[in-house]
Amino acid sequence: DNRSDADELRMIKSHLEMHPEVPLDKPEQFLYDLEQIPFVTDRIFCFIFQSSFQESIATIDCKLNNVKMTCEALSSCESVKRIFGLILTCGNYMNGGSRTRGQADGFDLEILPKLKDVKGKDNRTSLLQFVVSRYIYQYDADVIGTDRAKLPLPDPSDIQQAGLVNFEDIEKELKRIRKDFNSAEDKVKNMITCSDPESSDPFKSIMTSFFSKGKQDLKEQEESLTECSKLFETTCKFFCVKSKTNEQSVTPEQFFSLWVSFCSEFKDIWKKEQQTVMKIRIKEAEDKVKTIKESKLALPQTRAKIIGGLKDKLSRQGKL
Repeated sequence: DNRSDADELRMIKSHLEMHPEVPLDKPEQFLYDLEQIPFVTDRIFCFIFQSSFQESIATIDCKLNNVKMTCEALSSCESVKRIFGLILTCGNYMNGGSRTRGQADGFDLEILPKLKDVKGKDNRTSLLQFVVSRYIYQYDADVIGTDRAKLPLPDPSDIQQAGLVNFEDIEKELKRIRKDFNSAEDKVKNMITCSDPESSDPFKSIMTSFFSKGKQDLKEQEESLTECSKLFETTCKFFCVKSKTNEQSVTPEQFFSLWVSFCSEFKDIWKKEQQTVMKIRIKEAEDKVKTIKESKLALPQTRAKIIGGLKDKLSRQGKL
């Protein structure tokens, strides 16, 4: 806080009254000039709030949008359904000898992190590797190893960020912002009422414009929180995930923690598979070019006849 306190201001004013010919040092002059601005305390409060408001709203918007997009991807994307279909098929096949486990209609999300631990006969290939490979060659064979190949699951970093969201904390933050917003707006209204109506103070127009847009931005985030919370609840029900604690509902941390390691390991295997195919295709292309070059070198070297040249004349005379 660069503003002077009451004692400092009294000392500065006393100096100016007693020694008007002696100029103030720059720090004291700055503090004195600052205090001459009408409603300086309220103005500073409003400017600081304006800056923090825009940053806070942007942060909340980013968090909520990420949760919404991640929930929609997990529950609506055809690629996720296909992956789950492969996992279910493999599970039923492996449990074929069991009347109950071998004819399952679904599975708990808690098995997702365990897929990497289920090994094949060679004890090297995991069930997760098999699922990834099967998905790629069954559904993405046309684009494998190209720029058109897209990860069929949400990015692990998005899932991690979604798991850090706490709806209650965001609700409290929005209430705090709403309270400060109303306080700043009241201060500006009071300044406008107490100031000269003919004044061309740019502060009025700046803050009036800010409050007009700010109201809409704040309302949008309050509505977005409600929408996001409902979508998250619907997603949890879609995957039959229930809270195992005394809490009334599942939290983002609980739900998304079931996905993080699975999506991260799936992505690593998927990238390796894409890179392997890409290297094979590059090698095939290089071999093809090499074969073409070698075939050209194997052809007999001939030179075209020059019309009117010596060879052309001798050939016409039958001497060649």
